[in-house]
Amino acid sequence: MSDKVIAVPTLGDFLLRAANNWPDHDALVFPDSRQTYAELTERSYARARSLLALGIGAGDHVGILMPNCPEYLELIFATALIGGVSVPISDRYKARELAYVIANADLGILLTTDIVSEFTDFAGLLQAALPGLEGATDPTALALSNAPKLKSVIMMGESSPAGFLNRVDFEGIEGKATLSDVDALRIRTRLRDICMLNYTSGTTANPKGCILTHEAVVRNGMTITRARWNLSENDRIWDPLPIFHMSLFMPILAAMDSGAAVLTM
Repeated sequence: MSDKVIAVPTLGDFLLRAANNWPDHDALVFPDSRQTYAELTERSYARARSLLALGIGAGDHVGILMPNCPEYLELIFATALIGGVSVPISDRYKARELAYVIANADLGILLTTDIVSEFTDFAGLLQAALPGLEGATDPTALALSNAPKLKSVIMMGESSPAGFLNRVDFEGIEGKATLSDVDALRIRTRLRDICMLNYTSGTTANPKGCILTHEAVVRNGMTITRARWNLSENDRIWDPLPIFHMSLFMPILAAMDSGAAVLTM
């Protein structure tokens, strides 16, 4: 292992560096879709603008409850770009665990999907976890007794469940914030700011939140490729694990440090 000190950027700047160095290289490849680093950056900025339009900014907590999909990674980077804290949520949680994590993590917003509704009904689970969600009249200004900081739950799929802000409306408000608005928050984000809040499985008790800074997250990813894997821009990594687990997110960051691509499902 090299003793050389590795200088690291924030997670948002890490994405921009990859897009600048390898704009046309594949970043994330699914069986039916792929994104280059430039495309991933463009989509992450678009998501960041929509989050800003909903009042989410530096220090706010953004929950993500999804299976692996391009939007998952876009939302993690979008949150980082505006100095927010992403909270990847296990898609194996039941309603009781979801209710606990949503309240314990002080989520300001939660994004989910219906792309695996034949296996898991996230909308139904969230409506069970959040009494009052189904009857909410304004999906951009929720007022739920067991999740007082939660402003909105967004359905990033094709359906429009009661109480949810749908995908079309979420993407439609992007124009209320600019790229400059995003960058103004990005450049104020510091390495020791909190970047992610990851929760344990909750096997023997309630899930426990693990606080991770930008430096901790990015330095780990960079160390994997520089001290262990020695990846190049021509490499491909296959990893079918869930993005909410560090066993996929860290390899994604390792690939980003070298211009490689991650293949998943």
